[in-house]
Amino acid sequence: MKESLLVIAIGPVQEFIATARKLRDLWIGSMLLSELSKTIARSLHEDGAKLIFPSLAPGQEAVDLAALSDLNVANKILVKVSSPEEAKRIQQRAKEKWQAHLDEIGEKTLEKMDSLPFVRLDRERFQKQMKDYGEFYAAWVEIEAAGGYASARDRVEGLLASRKNVRPFGPPMWEGSGVPKNSLDGMRETVLGEKLKEIKGLLKKNERLDAMGCIKRFYPLAIKKQVNEHFDDLSDIALIPWLEGIEGNMKKLEAFIAFQSAVQGTNNGRYSEKKQATGLSQNLESDLYYAGRDALKNHLGEESSIREAWKTRNKMVKVCGEPHLYAVILVGDGDNMGKMIDAIKTQEGHARFTSELSTFAKEVKGLVEGYSGSLIYSGGDDVMAYLPLHKALACADKLRLKFHDSMAAVHKELNLPESVVKPTFSAGLAIVHHSMPLDQALDQARKAEKMAKNGGRNALAIVQNKRSGGELSIVGKWDRVDNKPDLPGMAERMGAVVDLYNDPETVLPARLGYQLREASLSAGDQMNFATQAGEKVVPNNAAAALIKRIFDQKNDGNREKNKKLIPLLSGRVSIREFSDELVIGHQIARAVRLAEGKETP
Repeated sequence: MKESLLVIAIGPVQEFIATARKLRDLWIGSMLLSELSKTIARSLHEDGAKLIFPSLAPGQEAVDLAALSDLNVANKILVKVSSPEEAKRIQQRAKEKWQAHLDEIGEKTLEKMDSLPFVRLDRERFQKQMKDYGEFYAAWVEIEAAGGYASARDRVEGLLASRKNVRPFGPPMWEGSGVPKNSLDGMRETVLGEKLKEIKGLLKKNERLDAMGCIKRFYPLAIKKQVNEHFDDLSDIALIPWLEGIEGNMKKLEAFIAFQSAVQGTNNGRYSEKKQATGLSQNLESDLYYAGRDALKNHLGEESSIREAWKTRNKMVKVCGEPHLYAVILVGDGDNMGKMIDAIKTQEGHARFTSELSTFAKEVKGLVEGYSGSLIYSGGDDVMAYLPLHKALACADKLRLKFHDSMAAVHKELNLPESVVKPTFSAGLAIVHHSMPLDQALDQARKAEKMAKNGGRNALAIVQNKRSGGELSIVGKWDRVDNKPDLPGMAERMGAVVDLYNDPETVLPARLGYQLREASLSAGDQMNFATQAGEKVVPNNAAAALIKRIFDQKNDGNREKNKKLIPLLSGRVSIREFSDELVIGHQIARAVRLAEGKETP
């Protein structure tokens, strides 16, 4: 009998991860997909298969493959087994355990929902939808002596792709005529009854959820002894610059605590030292910071309490300024991953590559939290996170550098030729209003990531979506490129824009970006500058001369101040792209000032 390669893929990824209204929906969807994959990997390992994707350190299998461990497992698993017959046997056992786990998730969710008051659901429709969920595909081939491991992997991947293309489709097993659709994606019918009351943090009034939607909301409660995650939302993250600006300022802090006490009472409305470190308030819903009088009325009820809360909120705003309104969603993904995987021809090489990806994924959570962010998921080279506006650029840059270093180390260790492109990291940042519906905010973040990919990869794209204006987007390579050696990379030049806006000795007015855009209408969009001896920039055409004159006017022709503008103007070509970077940079700079306590109310 010849050794064989077995590959298993599960899904659907879209329904587990992409459909969401809350951060909890995203987190639990990605967690469930990983846990189901982990169940399969654990079954294969227990049956003697050699794991390749994922690859685990010897002796760590039991720990890493345990339920709810820190290991994230992708939805595709590759193993080596002793024979084709063994592959057929153990994939069937893995499928049975996967199905049993999926059924258990459904049953635990039902049990939890049955225990909650005011929740009415159609159990029969729920159970029938659960039978319609889940995709399990498997393929296996012998490892021939002639082609070896590399040839076998190409063949088994081809077989798996063919198997997915012949997936069966059947009519729904439940009656759906006249039944409202799931609010998250509109695909399946709701399993919830009508006229449902709101369950704070879990269910909006009369919200419609199908079986998977119910699992995303209620399954975490069913396993709360094992899972105790704090789920930030966009409002939590948007507040962080404002809250950081309050820390260390006693006058602001007193006004802030007074509002908390008015809303929740002195004893449980405290602002703890721990929460100061993270920039998040304790025991106070972030939406109340943005609340109008009607929202406070719904929260407090009594007129005397409402008057007191409204009065203290007005005092807080007068001292601290209005709470910050915008947060960032980051979506990042590795570039050229398939090329490197294909270039690795050995089982050991793939195991090493997978091990490095797992290490990167584990480290991402701590990295994101170090920038006051909240990780949604990190699986291999895929990352999604919420970040406060003033730290998003630095966090994205740190992520791409860590990923680059990880992949470069594997590339060198496996002695791959230089012709094999080292994987890089592209990221999209969406700057969105804290109250924007999550599905729309995610669309903006995915749009930004797609722009980074289409911009040549190894790139950063930022989409700004402000309520008071149209959408703006900018994109650029992380590093300098050969055909534009004078133009700094995206993170570097955006950092320079932010620093100059916050430099008290350099006058960059808030409307500068808009002024440049107006100038492009009369002078054209293309400008050309030359840098002389690192001391000054010299315009080479009329458009550049007009832009240079605008900058000179802002700094009164001061030679020393104008030196600071060289990083801004060097290598620039499009006035519109430059103006958009200034507009977005100004918004980020304001968040930085707010966090430093320098932004006046």
